[in-house]
Order: sequence, then structure tokens, then C-alpha cells
Amino acid sequence: MIAAHELTECYFVILAARGLRLPLRFGEFKPFFDRFFKFVATEDLKGDKPNISLGLLADFPHFIVELGQRFTGEEGREERLNLRIPEAIVPIFREIIQLQTSMLEEPTILTYLEAVRTLSRDDWQSYMGATLGPRDVALAADTPGMSSAAIFNGFLTMASVMSRINGTVVRTETDEEQADSATMLEYVRAAIDWRLDFKTRESMRRFDQVKSQIIENAASEIPYARRGQFRDEFDRLFNDAFQLALA
Repeated sequence: MIAAHELTECYFVILAARGLRLPLRFGEFKPFFDRFFKFVATEDLKGDKPNISLGLLADFPHFIVELGQRFTGEEGREERLNLRIPEAIVPIFREIIQLQTSMLEEPTILTYLEAVRTLSRDDWQSYMGATLGPRDVALAADTPGMSSAAIFNGFLTMASVMSRINGTVVRTETDEEQADSATMLEYVRAAIDWRLDFKTRESMRRFDQVKSQIIENAASEIPYARRGQFRDEFDRLFNDAFQLALA
């Protein structure tokens, strides 16, 4: 399921790049995505596995019309960003593509996503119960396979990338660029926010647990009198990165 989500994310990012006339050779990608969406629709008809297309429709609500068309065999319309000055957004979007690609290439992000979505409760608690230090989590970078350190590293890496995407998009000067920037951010976040997967209480609980343990572990390294303020600031940084409303 996660692989299907990643491919769908790439599809809409590539469509945006095509709309901005970036030289990504969309014609070479198109046959692959045609086969991918046909495969998803065909597999769902078999009825012996979880319905992939319904999962994608639920996790990409901004693109529900386009996905519905693709799953029924229609060509599907190109997503139009309706930017006022698209040429001004191109440099920003190039950076976004690099950041989005980095999430696809980082194995610990995939480990984190698989843990949040697929681990049994007993396995999840086992991984969360491990005693780790900052060095353990840092050394897990670029390592495949399920481990406690990789789960925490994946969470931190994903938070860092999303924060950088947010910061890249809002670097504008004129009102027109600001409006285009907001439109671009909305589009990009619609393509990547499936990674947060907060549609169930369990996934939200697991997200909060990872975040809380990271904050508590970091807070234990500073003087006791400053821990409360540190926790609040760290929590705000994570919520800003993931664009979550503070409780």
C-alpha cells in the first residue's frame, strides 16, 4: 500500500512540474503511470486484497476527481495550479522536488511509515520500549529494516524535510508571489500529507508517542528548570513542520 501511495505522490508532483514546463520528459513517465493506475483498478476487482484505490482516494482527497478518472480508465485531467507568475515559482519548485525525492530515498522514513501503519500493537510497544540515545538514532540514518532507532530517525527526518518544504515555499517578495506560494504549498502538501496518516486513533496515538518520546529524551539532557519551556518549544517546532494545530 505504501508503494502505491509513493507512486501516486510522484504522479501529482510530476504533473505540477509539467504544468510549470520543467523538463521532466513526462511522455516517458506517462505509460508507466497508465499501467500503474490500470493495475490498481484491476487488482481491486479481484476482491481478495485490501482495496488500494479506496485507500488512495481517502488519502489524496485534493485529487479525488483525477484519481477517480484514472481508476475508471479515463485519461484524467492535468492538475492546474492557476499560478499568477509561474516562472517565479520554478526555482522554488525545483527545490521542492529535491526535498520530496529525498523522502522517497530515505529508508528510515519508509520504516517509520510501515511501523505506524502495519505493526501490531505488541510489536509497536516492543519497539517503543527500547532504550536509545541520540547517537543510536543518528546512526540509524540510511539503514533499511525495522528497528526502534530507524523509527525515530524516520520521524525526525520526515519532520526536517517537511519543515524545509514549508520554509522554501514561503520565501517570497511580492503579493503575487505570495499568492502563488500559498497555492503551491497547498498543492504540495496535498500530495505528501498522506504520510501523516491520522485517519485512525491508533495512527495518531503512535505519532504522538514517537513525538513525545523524542521530546522527553531531548529534554532530559538540559537543566530541570528549563525542561517545561523546552518541551513546549520543541512541540511547537514539530507541529509547525507537520502543520498541525496546537491542542
